[in-house]
Amino acid sequence: MPAETSWSTQQLIEFLASITALTDEESAIREGVQRAAEALEAEVGALVGADSVYSVGFPRDQTPEQTLREASASSVATLDIAGLGTAMTIAAPFDDLPGGRLMVARVSDLPFLASEAALLRGMGRVLGLAIRSLRVLAAERSLRRESEQQAAENARLLSSLRDRQELLERLTRIQRSIASRAPLEDVLAAIVAGAAELLGDEMVGLRRIDPADPQTLELLASFGLDEELRAQCARTGIHEGAGGRAVALNQLVVEHDYQSAADPAQPVAKAGVTAAMAAPVHADGKVVGSMTVASLQPGRVYLPVEQEILTAFAEHTSLALTDARTVEELRYALSTARYDALHDGLTALPNRAMLHAHLEKVLRRARRQRTGVAVLFLDLDGFKHVNDSLGHTVGDRLLVAVAHRLRGCLRDEDVIARLGGDEFAIVLSHLEDAAEAERVALRLIDSLRDPFSLPPREITIAASIGVTAAGAGPEELLRNADLAMYEAKASGKGCFRWFEAGMHAQSIARLELEGALRQALAQRDIQTHYQPIVALHSGQVSGVEALARWTHPQRGDVPPSDFIPLAETVGLIAPLGEYMLEQACLQARRWADLDPAALPPTVSVNISPAQLGPQLAASVSHALDAGGLAAQNLIVEITETALRPNVTDPVSYLADLRSLGVRLSIDDFGTGYSSLSRLADFPLDQLKIDRSLVAGMAGRGRGRALVAGVIGLGKSLGLTVVAEGVETAQQSAQLARMGCDYAQGFGVGRPSPPAALDHLFAPGSRSDVRPESHQLASAG
Repeated sequence: MPAETSWSTQQLIEFLASITALTDEESAIREGVQRAAEALEAEVGALVGADSVYSVGFPRDQTPEQTLREASASSVATLDIAGLGTAMTIAAPFDDLPGGRLMVARVSDLPFLASEAALLRGMGRVLGLAIRSLRVLAAERSLRRESEQQAAENARLLSSLRDRQELLERLTRIQRSIASRAPLEDVLAAIVAGAAELLGDEMVGLRRIDPADPQTLELLASFGLDEELRAQCARTGIHEGAGGRAVALNQLVVEHDYQSAADPAQPVAKAGVTAAMAAPVHADGKVVGSMTVASLQPGRVYLPVEQEILTAFAEHTSLALTDARTVEELRYALSTARYDALHDGLTALPNRAMLHAHLEKVLRRARRQRTGVAVLFLDLDGFKHVNDSLGHTVGDRLLVAVAHRLRGCLRDEDVIARLGGDEFAIVLSHLEDAAEAERVALRLIDSLRDPFSLPPREITIAASIGVTAAGAGPEELLRNADLAMYEAKASGKGCFRWFEAGMHAQSIARLELEGALRQALAQRDIQTHYQPIVALHSGQVSGVEALARWTHPQRGDVPPSDFIPLAETVGLIAPLGEYMLEQACLQARRWADLDPAALPPTVSVNISPAQLGPQLAASVSHALDAGGLAAQNLIVEITETALRPNVTDPVSYLADLRSLGVRLSIDDFGTGYSSLSRLADFPLDQLKIDRSLVAGMAGRGRGRALVAGVIGLGKSLGLTVVAEGVETAQQSAQLARMGCDYAQGFGVGRPSPPAALDHLFAPGSRSDVRPESHQLASAG
């Protein structure tokens, strides 16, 4: 981060100042090790050599030299420190000591940062440079004491020290430029100008490996090159000239006879360069370019101290490039983090946080401009079944496709956000009237009617939408739209509803009812009642249908039309269905045992479309085993709408049930949308005519013909036919004459607790006693 890099640079400057103020090598090493440990907040610091170890952080005469040598041999390792525990270590080369490594150890679970590693390397370089300077000073003092004849040599040494001092001052200014976030171009220009001035050469070039073409070096900064030569040197080969070889070899390259070099850069050679020297430039420990100085003077020889100067400038170039890259990566990371914080990772739509901020802005603007704002809350119908049946990968693909289709229905100024799961919110602004919001809601619903092609299958999905323009703030608007969406689901799904003031109270009541339903399921307080099914040709009770009943402690009897849809909405339909299967199988076996000589009665159990999945066969098998009921005595009823090829073709799931031996019935036939051409594809045994069609048989109009047609259809497919909702003797007689097999309804028998129906299954009852339903048939 910028603050971290600035801190690193400041630490290096202070380190340099403290080391150069000392007058002997041992003090410089001790100060350098101490400063390095303090700068990196480390408990231990050491300068480790093949024959010596300087350390801080250990009691006197208790330095674990061998342990420190082993730890320093790796760039990153661990070290056990007595009394403190395990510490992370980091080491940097120290070339001025045989086998030398400058290392620190810090007790922390976090690894050292790249910037800390770079700082330690820089400290090692500065300490080495200072020690070399001190050694030169020591040698100078020794020579002065030994002989006055060394005065000329001493003068040369003093001049070298002045050069070094000037180098340190220039490097310090460069470091300050980096720390102050000066433009990279300005920093690099100062580096090449400083190298040219300090070394006295006519040309300096700074090159970087082209990220798009690793075999090419591109010129970043130069000194002493005219416009034509700069253009000719703008791009050179990776192995061309001293600069190219410094990159290829990752080492300092010196050419004292450039015209005779193996592979000179031709434009530079033609310009009359006699000697050149290049040092590699690094970033994050990797070679990324080179810095080259070139002379036009005959007989130019680069002394070791000049080679060190160029290396120092190259290292500061590395520092500048690394810092620039760090800043750029930080900006990118911040930009990415901001984007991620405000957008959904799956659909790339705005998320709740961004929607909230946008809604606040829109509301403020709407108040100023006196325009309308509406919020739509959209929830997909049956999306959970997609995930359960086809997996979350397919579910995610569907969400992305839905988001794209919904976005296409909106204006550029409208905002759609994904709130999580299969929930979306849309903010509409600059509305003239409520009708605009309604048109958008209808357009969104209509956009989902066409199937989504997600090879190898097509998926059909619908949505329920809540709409509101009432609410003081973003959270209230979203809450109100959410409440309206639940009303849309309760109204049959695939539609929209406006928010109304009473919905909040209804929501609280629904939450309370949901909690009570969960408790009732957990405590097995749901009762199972049974309605008789009678054979029209004989009047005998052939079986029963199991129906869920719930008596709330305070509300009393809760209609199934209230709690069954609630169970489907809140994900309780599966445990409720499993409970009903188990209870029905147990009771049917009990009734069969009352009269072993008679045919066992069948029991029919309704299965919600939400249960129609790969787990259904296992649930049915478990219920049969638990109840000890033969599979052929169980009839599984599914509604006509469940047979639509929506999420996945239900044929395979029905085939799994048939393989168990149970019988299958299509319930409420005549009210759904199943294709008659596909009806023969399903492994069905029974067809149940919906009560609305039976009620429409009065007279001799189309209603009666429609029922006759359904019965004929069932017979043509080899299915037994059951009429639901039979309430009168006339209906019973008509159905019998049409060839209907069975009847069910209040005229046959009302749903009752199991004990109230025991007499129907007592020995001899099904052969001697004709129930009321048969009397209805006879009366017709």
